[in-house]
Formats: sequence, C-alpha cells, structure tokens
Amino acid sequence: MNVDLQLPPEWATVVADDGSVRATSASYPGVEIVTTPFTIREDNLIAWSRRILCAQLATADAGLVLSLDERSTTVGGWPTYFVIAHSSTTTAASGAFAFYHFLDYAAVASVRGPDAANHLELLRHARPDYSTDAIVALEQLWQ
Repeated sequence: MNVDLQLPPEWATVVADDGSVRATSASYPGVEIVTTPFTIREDNLIAWSRRILCAQLATADAGLVLSLDERSTTVGGWPTYFVIAHSSTTTAASGAFAFYHFLDYAAVASVRGPDAANHLELLRHARPDYSTDAIVALEQLWQ
C-alpha cells in the first residue's frame, strides 16, 4: 500500500527495498519526489509530522524556516498537512512535504531540489493505493 501521486508520464519511478517510491524527471533536473509506504496513523499527527521533518531535514541548513499550510486537503478531499522548508540563505524552497491521512493510515511525500515549492501541486493530487501482493483472503491461495 502506498500513495498514488498520479504523476505525469515524464516522471520515472523506482520502488526501493523499503517500499518507498522515488520519482525523477529529465524535465526537472535535481528534483526528486519520494513517497513512503503507509504506516498506521498515530493519534498525535503533529508530533508524528515533526519527527518526520526532523529526520528528513537533519542535515539541512541550520537557518531553515518552515511554512505550514495547516489542515488542507488533496484534490480528492483527503486530509493533508503541507509544509514548505525555506533556507535562510537562499530564496528558493529546499523541500516541500505532504503528510497524508488516509482513514487509519498515514504516509509522507516529499519534493526535494531546486524550487521544490513549484512542484507542490503534484503532491495535491495524491490518493491512496490500497493494492498489495499480500494474501488477504484464503481464496487467493487457490488462484
């Protein structure tokens, strides 16, 4: 189970061993979009979001400024927090993050690279993809 960003065909995707999906496009050199697999949604979504941001931005510029688009939604209406990280030394955003809440699950998508905020619209088209190769019913054993 993962986030389906419905990216245009120009974005090439690769699934990593941990289940995360990385997307790059020759049209946008240096820009990378990464989605995480679903996790069980925690009760304190703000604390969860902060832990993810701290881990993602641990090596970033010490003068980072975060902008929060509080309690927004995706185009499909799923609850989402959008966060944009700005470096204090440049005017361009260094990262954009979307924290999705899909029923009992949560996932993160991030855009890293030059002018990351310009790609935030791609993150607004996310929807859950509940498909899995795991066996969920005994009937599947005989198929």
